[in-house]
Amino acid sequence: MLVAGAALLAACGAASPSGQQHSTTAVTAPLARGRAFHGAITAATGRLAGEHGDVAIVLAHPPLGGNASTPVTLSIVGAGCGVQPRCLRLNGRLSGRMTLQHSLPDVGHRFAIAARGTVVPLGQVEASGLAAGTGFIRSGRTGLSLTLQSAGGTVTVAALSGPVPGRTDP
Repeated sequence: MLVAGAALLAACGAASPSGQQHSTTAVTAPLARGRAFHGAITAATGRLAGEHGDVAIVLAHPPLGGNASTPVTLSIVGAGCGVQPRCLRLNGRLSGRMTLQHSLPDVGHRFAIAARGTVVPLGQVEASGLAAGTGFIRSGRTGLSLTLQSAGGTVTVAALSGPVPGRTDP
């Protein structure tokens, strides 16, 4: 299962350059309807370099149907950091669009995400990323990779859903 999760993070472009395994510790997700993802900060630049932390993200959108693009809302909540140094606790809401990318059905649909909003402590951010569904498999996990760009630098997060059936979109 860990190998499958690492492969999905890599497929979303979220594997860290060092190849380290990232915690998918469950954190309290915000109250919202949508697919819940749990993951971690995998990279940070600028004044945020060296920051880390766990996150929960709820991805909410209307039913996809045959639409190539749909509105999307992302709610982000960071885990408590305690006394850990360089731990960034993200908290915010983003709105934007999720657009179907060309993909093969047997590997799952992939969606580009573009959104903006406010994330504490980053301030105003523009987010870009990728969400990946499951393909023709019995069960798996959907994946999400987001880069949050602010005036002070960027933070990249990678997250996985809980177990879902095959052919599940994010």
